[in-house]
Amino acid sequence: MESQVLRLPWELILAIMMSYLPSNAATLIPASDKATQLLLSFSLASRLTHEFAVGCLQRHCIFLDSDDRLRRFLLSLEAWRGSDLDLPSIFENISAMYLAPFGSVMDNLPTAAWVRDVFGYTSRTLRRLVVDMPFDSLPPWNDHLNVGPVLREGFERLVNLEEFVCTRDAVRLGISDETRENEHSSVLYRWPKLRRLGLNRPMCNNMFWECLANLPNLEYAVFASALALMPRSLDVGASYLGRMASPITIVLADIRVYRPAPPPFLPRENTAEEGGGGREKDGEGLQLMAYRIPIPERRNFLDSCSEWLIGMALAGELWHTKGERIATVPELAVPVQSLLDVA
Repeated sequence: MESQVLRLPWELILAIMMSYLPSNAATLIPASDKATQLLLSFSLASRLTHEFAVGCLQRHCIFLDSDDRLRRFLLSLEAWRGSDLDLPSIFENISAMYLAPFGSVMDNLPTAAWVRDVFGYTSRTLRRLVVDMPFDSLPPWNDHLNVGPVLREGFERLVNLEEFVCTRDAVRLGISDETRENEHSSVLYRWPKLRRLGLNRPMCNNMFWECLANLPNLEYAVFASALALMPRSLDVGASYLGRMASPITIVLADIRVYRPAPPPFLPRENTAEEGGGGREKDGEGLQLMAYRIPIPERRNFLDSCSEWLIGMALAGELWHTKGERIATVPELAVPVQSLLDVA
């Protein structure tokens, strides 16, 4: 078999492999996909095809969608670290990963430990991470096995992470740690290189916005179902604009339509008398967008938002989401007409 493959011109072999790859370089594909199976076969066919196939597997195919797949991946990773082979390995230089090892409940300490260990092995090179974990299923007061601290230890190791997407309810993601006195113990503060962030139902209180504002490289964020969780007394101008480290685009995506609410969302202007050093345009550096998710609303609309986030994140298209810019008026929610027009 190997001799037959080697008789083919390398250009033809490369064209065959590339024809099966996703057109988007950021797409993640499961183990059952034909492209994954083909790349695995070519990684074993010869030295000539091994390096290219392994590189594609590292970028597209680290798809850990069950606890068993996570366990076997960790065992293989540990075995590779003890190997003397000089060939490029799929377990080296992993840059992107999809992780969904839990079912509907996260009360599983062994799985949490496997997640922590995988993060420990891949933290040096991991740049993109999409997680589908039921964080809301395990509140701190019900975490008798201390699953939360174990997971947090793993997440805090991802110091080189640049893109993070949480497709489940992110209210209990650990944006702040109630067991620590310092609010800057947020797991997001452990990711100084984070540039893009996607969350479903984040806790949009003042502490959350202050946390985002202190991320020095954050440039794009997509928050699904966030409007319903924004307190009516929220003043993003005070919590965010005064602290932000760099310009950012924030997309508020939702299936439902929300009518404007009266509390101020962004300051209209900043004058020299107010300590701003002169007049500034409304929301300078912050571009707020409204986007209506173009899928039917289900009986439980949160499932629809999760489905949309997963699909967009795995396809590598989440950061291309564009909506209609929300004018800097003293209104908290997305204008009804804006949402309807963007659908």
